Amino acid sequence: MYAGITVLPYTAYRDMLPARPAFYRYAGALLALYGAGTMAAVLVAGGAEWGYCLAGLVNFLYYVGYPPLLYLTFLADFFREDEFELESAYYSEMRDAGYFDDAGNFDY
Repeated sequence: MYAGITVLPYTAYRDMLPARPAFYRYAGALLALYGAGTMAAVLVAGGAEWGYCLAGLVNFLYYVGYPPLLYLTFLADFFREDEFELESAYYSEMRDAGYFDDAGNFDY
């Protein structure tokens, strides 16, 4: 499934999924991770003892990397703080209007 999603932007059916590149990077990362896990399982089934080490590494990378990957792909735009950008725009407008030109000149 992830392989199909990863190659879908290069086919005629590119309009079936979202146009966000982060989504395709998400699918590609999970494809690589699950591919490495499948290879580790095949190695263990074939009798290679180091396949257990590879399977452990894949599991570690999955549990450490999946929550940040999920957040960056789907939730980062939702939780972005728009108020900071609005304040920055107000400040730049005030600076351009010359509001802060006499800020350091205090005559008592």
